[in-house]
Amino acid sequence: MKRVRRFFTPLVSLALLLSMSLPAFASSADHWAASVYEKWVEAGVISDTEDFAKIDAPVTRSALVQILDEVLDWSWDIMAENTFRDLIYLEDGTTYLSDFELYTDVLKAVGAGVIAGTPEHDILPFQPVSRQDACVILRQAFQLPAAEDAELFADDGEIADYAKQAVYAVSSLGYVTGKGGGNFDPQGTITYAELSIILNNLAADYPQVAQRVERDKTDWIYDKSTEITVATVDTYAGDTSVMIPDSLTYEGGWVETNSAGEIITPATGTKDLNIRLWVPEGTQPGDDLPVLLYTFGGSWIRGDNTSIDPMMVEYMVENGVAVAALTYRYEHEACFPYPLYDLQAQIRYLKINAHELGLDADNMGVTGNSAGGYWAAELAVTGNEAELQDPGYVTFEGDRLGMLTTIDYCGCMYGCFNMMNCADYVDYRIQDYQAAQNQHSRPISNDPNVMGTAAAGYSTLQIVDAYENGTDDPDLAVMVQRFVDGSPIFWVDADDPSFFFYHGTADALCPINQATEMFGTLCAAGVDNCVFRVCEGMGHGSSKQHLQYYQEMLEWMLERAAE
Repeated sequence: MKRVRRFFTPLVSLALLLSMSLPAFASSADHWAASVYEKWVEAGVISDTEDFAKIDAPVTRSALVQILDEVLDWSWDIMAENTFRDLIYLEDGTTYLSDFELYTDVLKAVGAGVIAGTPEHDILPFQPVSRQDACVILRQAFQLPAAEDAELFADDGEIADYAKQAVYAVSSLGYVTGKGGGNFDPQGTITYAELSIILNNLAADYPQVAQRVERDKTDWIYDKSTEITVATVDTYAGDTSVMIPDSLTYEGGWVETNSAGEIITPATGTKDLNIRLWVPEGTQPGDDLPVLLYTFGGSWIRGDNTSIDPMMVEYMVENGVAVAALTYRYEHEACFPYPLYDLQAQIRYLKINAHELGLDADNMGVTGNSAGGYWAAELAVTGNEAELQDPGYVTFEGDRLGMLTTIDYCGCMYGCFNMMNCADYVDYRIQDYQAAQNQHSRPISNDPNVMGTAAAGYSTLQIVDAYENGTDDPDLAVMVQRFVDGSPIFWVDADDPSFFFYHGTADALCPINQATEMFGTLCAAGVDNCVFRVCEGMGHGSSKQHLQYYQEMLEWMLERAAE
């Protein structure tokens, strides 16, 4: 069910109006292209947040290929590796291309052979597209044939050598007309008004362009509104929500233990356990689909399971793998191990109800980013550890407490794996000392507080000292054990699943040494098929700056699911 690259057959009746001159208008409503432009904006093909704001603006090279991807829907698995020095996606620092979708669309267009860079390895994303370059891009996108007996323009000598065949091909078929005096004006620019007319004329001949106007804007990847019950699971496709029935609904407050680690106050929180589930259309009970679990990020204090990357969902679902985005409580709602118990309960629910949901209970991988990367790793290495399974604090009707929540592979994005030494690995060139202390060392810091340090009042330094040298303080000993139990690296053994690590060298929140240490520990334990991709210069949460590695991780997880 792998997506394939689409190819397009040229048609001989295409009317591209690239030569229209722009008269001045006092009102956008009176613009000669107003109605056509508005139609393509409403269809979501042309982006314009204010009415007619861009109608006379020049179209950039990256915007043109993004619009073409909107109507032609290039498969993202043809995406080229980013080798361009001016195409960098960063969430922090210098940003050449702040829109991730633009970034991916440019690389898809490169992979499709529609656009190319300069000899200096620039792609010039924000440069207005010239008329000659528009011809090159359109000819490649629609696979137009070479021209026969093309008439030369008066300014033919101004057309670049690389563009001449494209200009001749488009003009000889009548798709482009010259300007006054028999000139082509190869360096002139294309505006959004002109492009809307081009799209309109394309729609007359290309069904996929026409259908883009009619496409349901609530695409299933982004639809978060549908809720179903288990009883109707065989009839749905796309995004849905499955509520674990009779799950415990808690009042707010902290989990408390005594010096022996016994629970004084039961697990507390505010969340029902809601699973967002995607399956391929037509899935039936008993289909035994592999499942990829997703745990969201947010520093353990924010986020939810709506944050999942739609690219990941689409790739997995279209290749026959179900995706389930899970829920867990924040650190101020319940400290470790209770968020882990939340996740385990949802995994048990999916395994127990696998047949009705069309899932394979024995083929489950997990992925997550940041705090979700931590939970993904913790689930992966403890799923086969009976002593860390929930004894019954989070349960539901039909639950089978004690069953293992075994995971078969883990795709881990910039998580932490040893909760005791995050501060040790901080690179002070990218995070100052005080910021590192606030993040990793104080009792109220995000990393240690997921273990409950804020309520107990212990810093990471106290935990580490007690771990290394022992302690007579029974409450501190309980905290040390919690840090050990909650650090995936302490649970690595030869029976663990394989990992794919995707981590940046400029990560100031989860230092890359966390990943290198975890990777080395897995390899030393004899875990096979582990992969580590170092993303040079990538910061925390900059997910797809090194998109080729992200894509490799998705492919790797798909291969594991097929085993």
